[in-house]
Amino acid sequence: MTINIEEICTFSVDITYQDTDIAGVVYFANYLNYAERGRSKLLKSLFGKIKFEGEQNWAVRSTSINYFLPTKIDDTLVVKTSIKELKKASLVFLHEMFVGENLVAVNEIHLLSIGADLRPTRISNEIYEKLLEIYNTTERN
Repeated sequence: MTINIEEICTFSVDITYQDTDIAGVVYFANYLNYAERGRSKLLKSLFGKIKFEGEQNWAVRSTSINYFLPTKIDDTLVVKTSIKELKKASLVFLHEMFVGENLVAVNEIHLLSIGADLRPTRISNEIYEKLLEIYNTTERN
C-alpha cells in the first residue's frame, strides 16, 4: 500500500472569531484541539475510524506545546501530523503548525496503549504495522 503522507497527515483551519481571544489571536488551548483533529484525521485515514473496539484504546501520558508566532483571525493554519516515536506500547505524535511558511507552534503528545481494563498493553500488530508505515515515511532531524 502506498501512503500519501501529505493527504492523510495535513489539514488546514481557517481561523475565525471562535478560535481567537479578544485581541484576535488564537487562544492558546485551541492548538490542542487542532492537534487532536490532526491525530484523528491520520487514524481515520489509516483505519477508517478513530475509536477502536475491544482491547485497543489510548490514554494521553503527556503533552507539550511550544509557541513561536501568533496565529490571527483570517489566517489559514496548516497542521502537519507525524509520528515522532513508535514503541510496542506507546507512541509520540508530532504536530507542526504553520501559517504560510512560518512555524507558529509545535505540539508533542505521548499516548499509551491501554486495554479495556485501562492498564497499559501492547499496540495490536495490525495497528502497529500501519503506524510503522507512517513512522518510516517521516523525515527526522
